[in-house]
Amino acid sequence: MTPRLVVRVDGSREVGFGHAVRSLALVQAWLDQGGVATVASAYLPDSVRQALLGEGVQIIGLPSVDTVTDPLLELFEQTDWAIFDSYVVPAQVRELAKERCPRIGMIDDFANSTRPVDLDLLVDQNLGVGPECYSDDRVNSLLLGTRYALLRRFFRSTVSPRRRTSDGMLQILFLTGGSRHPIVTNAFRGAAGNLRRQGHHVIAVGGDFSAPQFDFDDLPRVMIEADLAVTAAGSTCWELVWAGTPVIAVPIADNQKPIAKHLAEMGVAESLDPGARDFRNQLSCTITGLIGAPECRQAMTNAGRHLVDGLGAERVVASMLQAA
Repeated sequence: MTPRLVVRVDGSREVGFGHAVRSLALVQAWLDQGGVATVASAYLPDSVRQALLGEGVQIIGLPSVDTVTDPLLELFEQTDWAIFDSYVVPAQVRELAKERCPRIGMIDDFANSTRPVDLDLLVDQNLGVGPECYSDDRVNSLLLGTRYALLRRFFRSTVSPRRRTSDGMLQILFLTGGSRHPIVTNAFRGAAGNLRRQGHHVIAVGGDFSAPQFDFDDLPRVMIEADLAVTAAGSTCWELVWAGTPVIAVPIADNQKPIAKHLAEMGVAESLDPGARDFRNQLSCTITGLIGAPECRQAMTNAGRHLVDGLGAERVVASMLQAA
């Protein structure tokens, strides 16, 4: 029998794109093991939608995040696994899935999803997360930490690059993610302009920047080529760590604060608080400092070398298939 997967996920300017991108990674790994997958969503970024359609994945549209339609209930009845990746889908929807589907799982971040939780599998790919974070939940299998970081197929099929640290003009990548955050975007835009005037090659990607001159599937290559990344502290950080790219992490949502904190503690990133009164100045000084300190950038690359190997999605799928 061909294993079947349903993923219930949303991605938008309001909730960010990280949920959708990591669910895409899980779907790709599932397909690579011979399974079939369907995605049910109220909102999907167009880039992720097109990537899923290119994989031959069926997409079921939902009118709102809390809606349960007859086609969705039928999917739950026909699948082997239903995986949820959304902080806002009501727990009652997971209960409806549990009544119809043999196995239920969830991708979460520091227990931010709706409670109560009664699951066969829970994945939290973040640094610093431990079983105590989910001690009040009923979960048969916890997959915790960056060993289970959900990276797209590119990162599984490519060897992590050996990075040469440049001490001249740098390629600097700014990433705001899919969410709107005017304070951060304006600070990033100002810093990017200053760097361009200094002669550095700057690429800015995100919902509030103009469209980049490359496709969604090319972003991993851009990450590899970057000498420094200034980024929102979401799931993109794990892709940058895999690439060995030194990171300045700026949390633009509450769930990103522990990610930035733990990356900084590991020596993989510099963490900045966008709520600080002198955030713009801190950002400028941190970028300038790292540009002038190639040894520090190399140390950040080295510190992150063993944190993320790109095989997390494979490990999650292997665990799911073993339980089936």
